[in-house]
Amino acid sequence: MSDKHEIAVYDIQKNALIAFGNGPRSVVYAIKFNSAEDEVVLACQKEVIFSRFDSGKINNKKGVFGKAPLNPNLSIANLGDSVVTSMSTGLLVLWKGNFASKVFKEHTKSVGALCERADGGIISGDALGHIIIWSSNMSKER
Repeated sequence: MSDKHEIAVYDIQKNALIAFGNGPRSVVYAIKFNSAEDEVVLACQKEVIFSRFDSGKINNKKGVFGKAPLNPNLSIANLGDSVVTSMSTGLLVLWKGNFASKVFKEHTKSVGALCERADGGIISGDALGHIIIWSSNMSKER
């Protein structure tokens, strides 16, 4: 909400500021703590930002899309030590670190919802109401 697009990470139980720094300049659609790292992942307009917080500072790394298209990224889910983001085109992108490692095209419309399953998989939902259940290795279950 600030003009400088700052990020602040708090420990709510201790009521303490853990880290503070600049965030991306683009529109942010979703924010998620990465369960495998001291990191916040931001799904943005045409980029994904991996913001590590260490020693009170925020260090941003842009996601490297490789051959994956640059579209609005709408939602985020943790998948083991990886992260999955969804795009307005229906694509899902699996991230290893800040590198797009695989793209999945199972939806035909915007995927606005990703939900983590207790067994380690995820569920994706698109604008047409289609829901796909994914295993922990990103194989389509149904």
